[in-house]
Amino acid sequence: MLIMANPYISFVLQLAPRILTQIDRDTDSPTFGCCDRNFWHYKVRDFSSAILQQSGLGLALLYKNDFPGNIYYAKNEIKETAAAALNYWRKIQHNDGSFDEYWPNEHSIPAAVFSLFSAVEICKLLEIDNAKTNNAILKAAKFLIRNPEKQALNQEIASMCAVYNAALFLSSELLKQEAEKKFSKLLALQDEEGWFAEYNGADIGYLTVSLNFMAEYYRLSRDERAKDCIIRIFDFIKYFIHPDGSLGGDYASRNTEYFLPAGFEIAANLCNFPEAGMIAERLMVYAASNYSVDDRYLAHYVFHSFVRALAENNQRKEIKDKKYRKNASVLLPYQKEFFKYFKNAGIAIVSNKKHYIICALSKGGVTSVFDKKTKRKILNDCGYRAFIGSKVYVTNWINNGYKAEISSPENYTNNILKVESYFYRAKFHTPTTVQHFLLRIASFFVGRKIIPLMKKIFILPSKKSRIRLTREINISNNGINIKDEINSQTKIDTLRASEGLSLRYCPSSRFFQNSTLIRNNYPYEEHDIKDAKIEKRIG
Repeated sequence: MLIMANPYISFVLQLAPRILTQIDRDTDSPTFGCCDRNFWHYKVRDFSSAILQQSGLGLALLYKNDFPGNIYYAKNEIKETAAAALNYWRKIQHNDGSFDEYWPNEHSIPAAVFSLFSAVEICKLLEIDNAKTNNAILKAAKFLIRNPEKQALNQEIASMCAVYNAALFLSSELLKQEAEKKFSKLLALQDEEGWFAEYNGADIGYLTVSLNFMAEYYRLSRDERAKDCIIRIFDFIKYFIHPDGSLGGDYASRNTEYFLPAGFEIAANLCNFPEAGMIAERLMVYAASNYSVDDRYLAHYVFHSFVRALAENNQRKEIKDKKYRKNASVLLPYQKEFFKYFKNAGIAIVSNKKHYIICALSKGGVTSVFDKKTKRKILNDCGYRAFIGSKVYVTNWINNGYKAEISSPENYTNNILKVESYFYRAKFHTPTTVQHFLLRIASFFVGRKIIPLMKKIFILPSKKSRIRLTREINISNNGINIKDEINSQTKIDTLRASEGLSLRYCPSSRFFQNSTLIRNNYPYEEHDIKDAKIEKRIG
């Protein structure tokens, strides 16, 4: 008997034509192999985003892995298109080894990180070994060595993995040493709770990216320290797999709700951790009808992670496998009753008979509640937005200035979570022609030196206001009662319940999820007030 006859097959086969559609497949075209359809086909952009060249790896994996229904297996056209994606990647590289992602002359770290890993994997899968491509790989690796990422650690983990992969492919002891230096620094940065920081907090979707590339690193290196790191990630991430099969959300630092599966499957096979494969397959049950990302992220690392997961899953087909059978019945946290507080992440979890509750105290008490009987999300409380004149302030902004109290540590039947926080200034950013013109001028003269300014504008913490929020969440087996008190020194023109959709910029957020439809199940709006008391009850 097979394990679900491989849960990834239909998913991958549905995505493959969408990926191929993004690629210029005309062998006579000067942009043959370009994976940015906005550039080569629609012509609405004057440069190609290099991060999309990862599509070539997904095709190379399809070409090399035979499975039921894979019409792309061993097809020369697929091999040529994957190789063309690699060649075009080389053509758009800057002299310093970097690439562009969002604007010309950006010299983006993510574009170099993720495309380098894919480029090396394509070379290995298709047995490509030529001087020009090898030189491009070396230049990209050296760029990443010179430019570590310090705030989005998923990128630095992928960077470490990409440089190590390049070192093995080029037989470079120097690159290998630099990759191992990155690895040692990353081990010191892993929080004791198991997560890696994403702009000052724990984010679940991006943690699966970290897992993906830490597992790839283990696949390449067999370094036991990487295995231990992976297990610590699992010990954290398993608490954020919800009863409906979804993962992540507004309670995390970057609001992501998607996952990469390859890390789970590699860990199941190579780390002797079959529970990881079981978790991946549970996530796939939800993903089969609810996995939602845009075409840019499909062309990014999503597609090739799913194809890699498919190949890894095929290696453990027999349900008779003793290790899998033993762990197939292991209960995930949401199936148990407990209280858990990740103090460093600022996230409390209560699981009782009726509900699975995740509360981000570090984000003003953002709370997700799932009904265990129906396995559905019944509350997605993202706090409030306050409008004063043309300015908007929000409570769902991760910060270190909150004060939290927990009445009964470890009590999951009767507990009170209390948080005192503040509204933070946020902005709606609408691009203009002038802004884009100035950005391009600045990037032309100073290159990637402009990136810290862009992060400060779009991502990094905003200014704290003098509007205070005190939230009290009373949890029992009978239900949940939330009491909010808002006090402002300035009159608030409009105060309303937030629908989520955080104003903190994150490219891989705001993908539609079915649970989005319940965002407004507790609407609230008041005008011309300084103080407010709001109460809601979830039975």
